Amino acid sequence: WKQLQATVGFSYIGRYNSLSADKQYKNDNLPAFVWGTEINSNIMYTCKKAGTSFSLFYKYTGKRPGYQLTQVNNKEVVQLTKMSDFNWADFTVSNNIIKYLTLSCGVKNIFNVNDVSNTSSSGGIHSSAGAVQVSYGRSYFFSLAFQWNRK
Repeated sequence: WKQLQATVGFSYIGRYNSLSADKQYKNDNLPAFVWGTEINSNIMYTCKKAGTSFSLFYKYTGKRPGYQLTQVNNKEVVQLTKMSDFNWADFTVSNNIIKYLTLSCGVKNIFNVNDVSNTSSSGGIHSSAGAVQVSYGRSYFFSLAFQWNRK
């Protein structure tokens, strides 16, 4: 619409649960897939006279369920786990300096998401109990891009 562009996306993602195929756990009625939701949006506004564009990217990642094996009373059992949901956003400003040169700057991970809580229990060397690191945090960037097209 005029100088404004917007997109919205929705995903319902299934992740295979390998424990569902294990005959040892067939009585647990485990689903073959566990499902999670993702929603994303991208909004861009362009000032044609100045050759400048402003872009905002947003993504919501819903709770991610999973299954793990754990010990309860010296017996191995299957347990449902969940990684918490989180929000992510990036912002970029770009300006065409000359015909072939574009200057961009912005911020990634505006909400400074580092760790996401996880209900997985501890107990082994490969345990992922507690928080799961999903990013190194907020960052800022600056770029100068040269693009030359020969026709």
